[in-house]
Amino acid sequence: MYKGIIFDIDGVLVNSEKFYMKRRMDFFKSINIKPGSSDINDFVGSNATKIWEVLVPEDSQKREELKEIYLTEYEQNNPIDFKKYANEDLKFVIESLYSSNIKVSIASAGSVKNIEKFINDTGVKKYVDFYLSGEELKENKPDPEIYIKASDKMNIKRESLLVVEDSVLGIKSAKRAGLKVVALKPQDNYSIDQSEADLKIDKLRDLLSIVFN
Repeated sequence: MYKGIIFDIDGVLVNSEKFYMKRRMDFFKSINIKPGSSDINDFVGSNATKIWEVLVPEDSQKREELKEIYLTEYEQNNPIDFKKYANEDLKFVIESLYSSNIKVSIASAGSVKNIEKFINDTGVKKYVDFYLSGEELKENKPDPEIYIKASDKMNIKRESLLVVEDSVLGIKSAKRAGLKVVALKPQDNYSIDQSEADLKIDKLRDLLSIVFN
């Protein structure tokens, strides 16, 4: 039986990708600038640095200026309600793992602020052993650093750990760290190449049959 689960947030515990995409597009519309891409598949599971390289691909100075405005003003004025967008199986799955003494941690490419908002909005703080943000580390996903540090911190043998991811970069990061990966099928209408994952599930609650099998 597995003794620890490391979760990604966006696209796994929260169906947030479409919200983030709309917020980005609304921002560019508000300043009357055409973004470098309006295809959600160019952004799913990515981190802030890569996202803005896609949104403003050619002018690095302009990119940093717009990124600063977006992160410090627009995003703050248009926050996501994680409770509203939470996966419908979130509480059931987290509580089931917790009651069976299976450690739960979070490894997200997002900011610490976003992770803390998620655990507070959804009420899962007491179930989460710890969390790591890719923005705190030298390298973000797909680099394996975040999952190496998370697995070391859990103090559980890697063969007894499972990672739950959805994105190409997240899956690659966990696999490079030598961990077994379960990929959750996109809950919204977009596609992701999850071919590198060890296992795939249609619903978050399907994870429990893997963990307790």
